[in-house]
Amino acid sequence: MLPRVRARLDVHAGDPEQPERATLELTRALLAGFPRRRPVTLALVGFAPHPGLTCTPWAIEGVLTACVEAERTPVSLLTLADAETDETLLRKSGRTSTGVDGRELVERPSRDRSASLRSHGQRRPFEIPREVVGSSLILCMPLLLRAGEQGRVRHWQGPLALALAELARAWGYAPPSPKPSTGLRPRPAEDGREAAAVGLELIVASFASAAVIVDATWAGALELDKPPASGRLRGPDGRFARAPITREPPRLLGELDSPERCLSVRPLERLDLDAVLGVDLWLARALGLTRRESELPLPQLGEASPGRWPQLSVTEPRSQPTRLADRAISGIRSQSKRIGSTLGLTAPREQPALPARVPGRFAQQWTARWYGEHELISPRPAGRVSAEPR
Repeated sequence: MLPRVRARLDVHAGDPEQPERATLELTRALLAGFPRRRPVTLALVGFAPHPGLTCTPWAIEGVLTACVEAERTPVSLLTLADAETDETLLRKSGRTSTGVDGRELVERPSRDRSASLRSHGQRRPFEIPREVVGSSLILCMPLLLRAGEQGRVRHWQGPLALALAELARAWGYAPPSPKPSTGLRPRPAEDGREAAAVGLELIVASFASAAVIVDATWAGALELDKPPASGRLRGPDGRFARAPITREPPRLLGELDSPERCLSVRPLERLDLDAVLGVDLWLARALGLTRRESELPLPQLGEASPGRWPQLSVTEPRSQPTRLADRAISGIRSQSKRIGSTLGLTAPREQPALPARVPGRFAQQWTARWYGEHELISPRPAGRVSAEPR
């Protein structure tokens, strides 16, 4: 068994003039440390097709460009979380520096060829694509932190823990069913540590080497993860039928911020869970979300962080009023909303999943690359305008 080491965190500043440069340099350093004769697997973690909830097209373009330079293509592709968002992201990557569509540089592993891996505590074995076993993994994730509650103290699940949990879920991880702890009260919801531990174990068992690239063009704080919604519906015969399990899209607690950086973490296959969570804790401290001391080992910085990190603003969720008069007023307002909805009146608009404003210097880059507005209007050549005959 390899000895455990501290996580190495490299930080590279982003430049709107050369947006793919940051991940290009980081991926070059990662590929230099990967085994030469091992293929490369690229895993994308995207939650929704919005800035901050997925990696940017230029970040993935930098990764693919480095793979082309090192002659490590085609790479195997894994789409985690929202597969449609990952496919859209891949379609909008490439064409600028490589001149090749990003979809032509990847191969999708066959779903019919999988390896089963049993783990203690799991009822069913994990299903791992056989074609990625033994390869080198590059896991790409946006800079997102999810809020969690432990009593009266808020803790944060960082991007590395979120990415590992999504990998575990994609390969068959199912959290244990909650059991009563004291009296009739259920135990607190699983905080993501167990899912992250399973994802890290799967990486160690499946890949020869692994690293994470965090696209910190934007940073966002997510609400507490809700369990998948599943209900029981009656079928045509009148019997109950289980509805398909659906996961609600994540919602932000506040507005996006713009660190305008890219980060890489390595060597993931030699880290223990505390070292991985130490990177998440370092990022939460850098963004001003927590200041508490912890025994988790902080990462070793490969490069000095360029500039000062922005302080991520978080909107506190509304709580139940404590005073009797306030609770009565709140009940009257909620009752009036229900009556208005029953009568067909206009219902109040819910809080949007994302703020309307996209901050930072990369906002125009996102509009041009994601929506393709730079292709709608072609500039006219300069010259003398000849008069038309009347």
